[in-house]
Amino acid sequence: FGSKAKSVIVTVAKAAAFGLAVGAVINIVRGAFLYGGRYSSPYCRGDDVDRYASGRCPVGYSTASHKCAGQVPLCGIPESVRSDWNVGPEAPPRVEVSFDGSVCSFVPATAFEVAGAVNINSSITNDSSGSSSNVEGVDGTSGLSDCVSRILSSGGCDAYNAGSLFQYDESNGGCGCCSTPQIVPLGNFSAAVYSFQTSSSATATSSGTTEASAVPQHCISGATIHYPSIAASADATFRCDCGSCTDCGNSASRYLDWSGPFAVSDAEGEAAVVGNTGAPLYDPVDTCVCGTAGGMACEEAMAGQGQGGGYDYDGYGSSYSGASAATVVAGRGTSWAVGMIGVVLFVLVGRR
Repeated sequence: FGSKAKSVIVTVAKAAAFGLAVGAVINIVRGAFLYGGRYSSPYCRGDDVDRYASGRCPVGYSTASHKCAGQVPLCGIPESVRSDWNVGPEAPPRVEVSFDGSVCSFVPATAFEVAGAVNINSSITNDSSGSSSNVEGVDGTSGLSDCVSRILSSGGCDAYNAGSLFQYDESNGGCGCCSTPQIVPLGNFSAAVYSFQTSSSATATSSGTTEASAVPQHCISGATIHYPSIAASADATFRCDCGSCTDCGNSASRYLDWSGPFAVSDAEGEAAVVGNTGAPLYDPVDTCVCGTAGGMACEEAMAGQGQGGGYDYDGYGSSYSGASAATVVAGRGTSWAVGMIGVVLFVLVGRR
């Protein structure tokens, strides 16, 4: 985990690709993270220059005032949002990366006028393009969400291939269902082949969890959050706001869905792991809850109490000393694990 903001030196090749000066310094600010799911971009799968200098990888921000630097600060989701959260069978499917830096032969998705994301906070600008642009609190744009909307409005990809595979190319806007099983690697991260997966609510209800309890309770403090809205019959955004979050306790490992980003319930997170032969759907990450001073467990807190730098926390049966759960879990987690420099450093462990 880093304790300072990170700088990226732009190489000659990357400078030419993105129209930047050779040797330009890109600063990655504290509290930055990458969105996952349909609000991500193929470029988010590349290196730091692809992610933070290309302008084509949506980046969000959290608050950065809490003491435990290795933990993601969470806020409670307002009840008005939770009551509008769509966890029924009509909820949109999840979008997962199947092949990084790759393309396929595809049937172009039919163009249509995108209604765009609805925002329940008047301070957040409507996004009429269906992309990640013009959304307050998000830097960088991607057309992946627009591509997903176009494909879903046309009936999805089941008629074209068995895996619901589709391609999106950020460099030229190429979007459509794969028409053959052949996948061609590119050697860069301008495009990727994705698939539609069972929605998180379906995972929860199949495990016996009720729809009401499947609605997430916590979001990342200070971030702009995407969620499926019942009222809008589309995605909406809201600002996850509970103040500066200087007090952040109740430390625990929780499952995060980076498409929001938000924390799903333990039951949902664990159900997605059991019997999953591929990548798990959610990342178990060290977190704390804003507005709670007790239950802090981190190197900084223990050092301040004269107990040394390490600690043992028995969440999810794991024992670790200052390491994020995301770095401990073996395998290929599915989410966009993200760089949150200084305050939290999320490690890229997945393939969402």
